[in-house]
This record gives sequence, structure tokens and C-alpha cells, in this order.
Amino acid sequence: MRLEWMRDNLRRARGGFNTVGGMMRIRADGLVFRVTEYAAGERMPGHWHPVTSVSLVMRGCVQEAARGTELQSTCCAVVVKPAGTVHANRFGPAGARLASIDLPEGWEARTGRGAAELARWRWVQGGPPARTLWRLLAAAHAEPEHGPALLASGFWEMVDALGEEGAAAPGPSAPGWLARVRDRLHDEAAAPPRVRELADAAGVHPVYLARAFRRAYGVPVTEYQRRLRVMAAAHRIASTDEPLARVAYAAGFADQAHLTRGLRADTGLTPGALRRLARA
Repeated sequence: MRLEWMRDNLRRARGGFNTVGGMMRIRADGLVFRVTEYAAGERMPGHWHPVTSVSLVMRGCVQEAARGTELQSTCCAVVVKPAGTVHANRFGPAGARLASIDLPEGWEARTGRGAAELARWRWVQGGPPARTLWRLLAAAHAEPEHGPALLASGFWEMVDALGEEGAAAPGPSAPGWLARVRDRLHDEAAAPPRVRELADAAGVHPVYLARAFRRAYGVPVTEYQRRLRVMAAAHRIASTDEPLARVAYAAGFADQAHLTRGLRADTGLTPGALRRLARA
């Protein structure tokens, strides 16, 4: 009875949403892997889902508010959304495309120690979780007949990758200076400031800033900066027809070859392959 009530609640919450629709759907052992397109400027008021999901932004921009925090993310960002998490979404002027893995109800317990990685709402900016999901997407497109087997193995790789990202995004109790540091890194991704400069502006010691940032976001400041640069390039690659050399320059890479190395390290894809896959 409770499950039916949850489903009815979800249907009511989603009523009137103008989602363009599902584009790919693979099932394996109760898991569902799907690619979904969202309309330009689409808004979703506060709602929740009865199952846990992990989603990769393939293209476009997503703004999400949950648990007192609001974040905006683009291509290569990954969100972990536990069942029952109330959240609101807004999609960018070009819409968005997301690839998601949905878990059956209660499936988290089957992941053992990985259950903790699926129990917290958080956005991960690139890194191993994004690379795992891009790899699953590419393999499913290349070998659709093996989709269920790819999903079954890819899911466990994703849980393991999430374990490499040690922390959730800070909640409303996190110090304001840390959120401002993070915002500045996003604003100046193409020419990132040094840790000492960030610490001076925040009024804290560089060592304290480095420790607090890693505890809050799971990676060092310099690694976060590197990922943001790759994500900025990936966003332009996926959403525009700009020449790759121009994309590399705008994102702060030395040249196109430097961009290709960075993108391949974070996604397993070349710029051309990512552009094709994001639009497939």
C-alpha cells in the first residue's frame, strides 16, 4: 500500500512537466539505464522519486535545489539522488540531456559498503563516476545487443567510482567562506586562482582551506580546478559546433592536444567521440 501511495504521489508531483521523453532504456536485474531529454527552460517544482538514481549530465545545464542547497551543473557532472529526496529542477536555455541508472526499491542494501555512497544527495563534478557512466554509454551505443550485460557490470563500477569521491557537497551549515571559494573556482575556471590567493580572500590559512575544501568536496582544490576546466570544455563540445581549437583556448587549455588528453583522462572519450555521443 505504501509503495502505491508513493507512486501516486510521484505521478501527481510530475503532472504537467514537459519532458521531451526517454531516448534509451536498458533493463538488467531490476536496474534501469535511461537517457532522457529535458526541454529548454523547463522547470520542475519540488518533487521526489520512490527509487534511488545516479545521473550524468550529457549536455546542457541543470540547476537543482535540495536539502537547503542549490547547485548548477553542466556536462560531466554526476548527481546521486537517494529515494525520497525532495528536489526542484530548472534546465538551461538549451535544455539538457541526462543518462541515469535507477535502482529498484531496496536495492541499495545489495551494494554492501557501497550503500553509504548511495545514501546522500550530492553532485560530483566530473572524475571517476562521470568516466564510468560515459564508458557505459559509449559501450551501449556501440553494442546495443549487450546492453543488459554492460549495465549489470557498469553499475558496480559506478558504485566503486563513487567511493573514490569521499564527501558530499556542503549543506546549509557549511561556512559561507567555503561556498564562496567554490563559487569563485567555477567563475574563474579558465584562469584558476592559486590556493594562497583563495585563502587570503577568505581570511583563512592556505593549509586550513585545503583541508576544509577536501573534506567538503572530496578532492583537493587543484584537482577540482582541473575537473572544472575539463567540464567547461566538455559543455562547449557537447552543446555547440565550435572548432575544438577554440574550445580548448576558451577553457584554458594550451592547445587542442592538451584538451584531448584532459578529456580522455576524465571521460575515456576524445572530443569528437563525446560530441557524437552527447548528440546521438
